[in-house]
Amino acid sequence: MATNSSQLDRLQEILHDPHGDLKQEDRPHILRLLQDLVSETGRLPSCVRILDVTKNKIINSGGEAEIWEATLDGETVVARDLLKPRNRDWSSSEGLEIQMAIRREIISQIQIWHPNVLPICGISSGPDHPLSIITPFAPNGNAFKFLSGVPADSRVNSMLGILTNVASALDYLHVMKPSIVHGDIHSSNILIDAKGNGLLSDFGLARIKHEKTRSKTSILEGGRYRYLAPEVLMDGVDKFRTTPESDCYAFAMTILELATRQKPFAEHDDEFAALNAAQKGDRPKRPPLEVFGELGEKRTNRLWELLTTMWDPNAAKRPSMHVVNRRLGEISAASP
Repeated sequence: MATNSSQLDRLQEILHDPHGDLKQEDRPHILRLLQDLVSETGRLPSCVRILDVTKNKIINSGGEAEIWEATLDGETVVARDLLKPRNRDWSSSEGLEIQMAIRREIISQIQIWHPNVLPICGISSGPDHPLSIITPFAPNGNAFKFLSGVPADSRVNSMLGILTNVASALDYLHVMKPSIVHGDIHSSNILIDAKGNGLLSDFGLARIKHEKTRSKTSILEGGRYRYLAPEVLMDGVDKFRTTPESDCYAFAMTILELATRQKPFAEHDDEFAALNAAQKGDRPKRPPLEVFGELGEKRTNRLWELLTTMWDPNAAKRPSMHVVNRRLGEISAASP
């Protein structure tokens, strides 16, 4: 067991050593070795702290997780209880597979160091859930709720700042070796810290759930249809695959929602109808200028031009997140 632990720690040290000799092209191989060893042993590197938290109340519950407000050493944190098996039996084959998938996902996430990505503090284990992910508490909630409470005269600047935060995080993730795709971008997965900065959260949950259930409904629980790139499910649920390009599409829908305070495809009340419309080639209709509020005509025109490239039907024509981040910065700096 000690040998396994030392091997885990050594592989993690190689990945994290900024002065090491590891070449970027070799990182994916080392990461896979580490994930495979985690799967074989059921253990995690010692840098992933085992935390003793007290769960206080559920603050959100969805298809992929129960989100708890919890306490750690007198501080408020969040415990994410991920992906309970359908039969609630963690010792079942499904339960063990889910635990393995979560551990592999944790290994991916602890490689991330970006100020606009919600970090992992550690993990917790208890009788109700063998593997909870512990993250900092974001006191201002998600982006949509936060911006709804910001005064009109400062709302646009706050929104553009949050959007550039997220674009910067996605740019960082997409150029990592190996590239990390979020796969479930929407306004509820953008959390706001005490200073009003955007934090991208909840990586990989939708993909893990899909891999374990192969269910179209399971991957789309919680009203996410409107954000999903049409090509992701075009070839059937068994070929579900998210990409940097599908992240770009989902981020475009999220930008539209935050800029207009309306869900994308607002003309469709039914979630499946919104997805079907996108798969037929439809895209959100441009709302009247006044819907964009203080953004102003010039910036609204530039933003709409960017959005139309981000949700291009041809995924290969969508811009990289580096380009999106730069253009959002230009829009933010421009006069209304």
